[in-house]
Amino acid sequence: YLLTNALAFTLQWYFSVLPTLLMWGFTLWLVFLFCQRSQRFPKLFLLWLLITVILAVKAFAFAPVPDEVAVRSLGWPLLMAALLVPYIKRSQRVKGTFTER
Repeated sequence: YLLTNALAFTLQWYFSVLPTLLMWGFTLWLVFLFCQRSQRFPKLFLLWLLITVILAVKAFAFAPVPDEVAVRSLGWPLLMAALLVPYIKRSQRVKGTFTER
């Protein structure tokens, strides 16, 4: 199968690895912004949470894995988004911490 469909396999591999590398880069940049106490961190962190939920939904919809594994992988991003979005948006501590440009 790999020899006859090498191009298809290569494209699937790139479509799998490229988002992973981009997400790792974005995560490392967020860690840097967090350590710098940047004002941009809270909004970009919310975007990061949204992207993790979207990637989990994509994995749930398109991955050939059992449903319990897919639901487990979807559960953590949804739980973290449900807990952290209200905290980031309303917390006075977050507003007071991330003040640097």
